[in-house]
Amino acid sequence: MSDLLNAMEDDDFRMLVREWIEANYPPEIRNPAKRLHWSECSVWYMKLAEKGWLCPSWPQEYGGMGLTPAKQIIMIDEMERHGCARTVDQGVLMIGPLIIAHGSQAQKDTYLPKILPESMSGARATVSRTRVPTSRRCARGPIWTAITTSSTARKSGPRWRWTRT
Repeated sequence: MSDLLNAMEDDDFRMLVREWIEANYPPEIRNPAKRLHWSECSVWYMKLAEKGWLCPSWPQEYGGMGLTPAKQIIMIDEMERHGCARTVDQGVLMIGPLIIAHGSQAQKDTYLPKILPESMSGARATVSRTRVPTSRRCARGPIWTAITTSSTARKSGPRWRWTRT
């Protein structure tokens, strides 16, 4: 799929995305005044997933679209133009790319499928409260995983303390 989409002229790709969004975006959540909760945006999330458009930046081998940066910007631009709400996207935008770039193959095999709807129980991933075993450490400590969650972070001395809310 990505080869065909990436090979399209930008204007043709833009029209493809625009037409699909106009035909599939739930009108009742267009131009939301606030960030929507899962219960409000799950229909849109699942439509993106069914189309294969949930993870435009991920490589195809991990369930993404494998789009070029230019094509990703066009998708974002068209979603903004139409007034699409952001989905619950922490796993798609932050956790997934981190694991793809720095995770071991075992971590990719374990955690990436949990971000995508096919392996979600009740169409939503849950929080993993355990450390990801890794030989690669980030500058501030171990890499932690969370697919979707509500949490707060507070500075406690030289460290950050995360609290699930």
